[in-house]
Amino acid sequence: MTEAEVLKAYDKLAHKLARKYHTIYKKKYEYDDLYQSACLGILKAHRTYDSSKCVNFKTHAYNLARYEINHYMRDDSGLIAIPHHESHNVNVPKAVQTPENFDDINEAEFNSLINIENKCILDGAFKHLSEKQMELLKMIYLDDCTMEEVARNFDISRTTAYIWHNKAIEKLRGLMDGIQVQAGDLL
Repeated sequence: MTEAEVLKAYDKLAHKLARKYHTIYKKKYEYDDLYQSACLGILKAHRTYDSSKCVNFKTHAYNLARYEINHYMRDDSGLIAIPHHESHNVNVPKAVQTPENFDDINEAEFNSLINIENKCILDGAFKHLSEKQMELLKMIYLDDCTMEEVARNFDISRTTAYIWHNKAIEKLRGLMDGIQVQAGDLL
């Protein structure tokens, strides 16, 4: 297949991923940019696919398209990942540094600090979820699974899957607010 044929065959996949991310990040990222990133991932999948590795091409294309969208969003966010062994040699940009006086920062710098703080809080909260809760949230929000698929995976009813989902989100919100939700944990 040529690259044009691959893009035509997997156009639905690119649109699905772009819609998914655009629904979540409407105000920050344009749909066309997300779609273009997904198409780049599909093209990379076409170039790097190895049928001897027992992976379906659609799975490979889906993963690389998601990777490209995440890569685009990470590059656009302005956040820098610094390897631990090099962290002492790096000058941190002003927007990432905590200012001594909050009266001296503009709105963009303040929003950048809030986003970094929220990410740190969310990362910390995820460490307190059970493996089942993390798997359930991963399936729903990252793998774009339906509740029916989640229910089949855990061998439970769809209603129970909704309950587990709501409990996991409730626990995550509680952890993010600094309140450990302990009562009625079904997982």
